Amino acid sequence: MKVIITNWKQASSGCKAWPAQHILRAESFIDRLAYDQKSMGQVRKHQGWEYDQYDTPEAEYVVVLKDGVAIACCRLINCTSATMAYDHWIEQTSTISIKPARLIEASRICTAKNLPPPERQKALDLLIQNVLKRASEQAVTHLLGVMHPVIMKALLAQRRVPFSVAAEWIVDQQRCIIGLINVNEALGKFKPIFEDM
Repeated sequence: MKVIITNWKQASSGCKAWPAQHILRAESFIDRLAYDQKSMGQVRKHQGWEYDQYDTPEAEYVVVLKDGVAIACCRLINCTSATMAYDHWIEQTSTISIKPARLIEASRICTAKNLPPPERQKALDLLIQNVLKRASEQAVTHLLGVMHPVIMKALLAQRRVPFSVAAEWIVDQQRCIIGLINVNEALGKFKPIFEDM
């Protein structure tokens, strides 16, 4: 497994990780979760790629590859740009006291469906560790994520990544929370499930 940080500029020079993560996202968010039907056209699939209005030149993507195929990915967008959380959940984000310039939204987190459990955990170790490192390199203080509370706890707590949560609410009949992660604190406490990283 290897990790690539990619963006539109690298895609134009032939980086294979960029299209690979769009293909993985189609498997996760369209084929499995039917986001295209739930989002009133904002999440789309074209020629096997899933995308939405936040896939812009301002976004970066952390992609875990195995044999050239994306097996885990996450999109990063600085909150001074348009983000899902600030565009769609204004009431919930209004309580966040961190300035948008010091905050990155982590979204579109997914893994390949047919990964054996040990490979999935290792891929998630690599993904989370590299998301934290990339956020630190961008000189932001916090990451923001919106997801189901059980998933957030499963991803972060078992890797000793501390996070704080705001109030819960319902999106597409699913429980959601906004989780805030202090980047430096999380990097100091991060513990992979697989120690051979």
